[in-house]
Amino acid sequence: MKRLLHAALVLAAVVPWLFGCLLFGCALLLTMAAHKLEPQARWGNCWSFVGPRFVNRGGYVAIRLVSRPRIFNRKFIPHAIWLASILPGSELEQTEPVHRIFRLRDVWQTLYFPFRVRKVET
Repeated sequence: MKRLLHAALVLAAVVPWLFGCLLFGCALLLTMAAHKLEPQARWGNCWSFVGPRFVNRGGYVAIRLVSRPRIFNRKFIPHAIWLASILPGSELEQTEPVHRIFRLRDVWQTLYFPFRVRKVET
């Protein structure tokens, strides 16, 4: 009985997982279109920066939570970093906001902001 329930739960999880993959694929296509429109853009977010790098150059995408902003003293925004290799000391690129002023009412600015490219982990 436990195995049957386990199988049902795992199979039920496949549906939202596939839907999430479909949405992520659409988001990746849209960021690729934005990159083709303006390849040297310095506005966007880490995901719009890393997506085209990953598709064009390969490598890896590392995901971690940003330290700011926080809600109820919890980190909640995932940050993407492009890595050429998973070996220590390999090339990496990530975005860093030009202005690091975060107020709770400005959390939406984590979606589209001016950034600079950093080649070190911050």
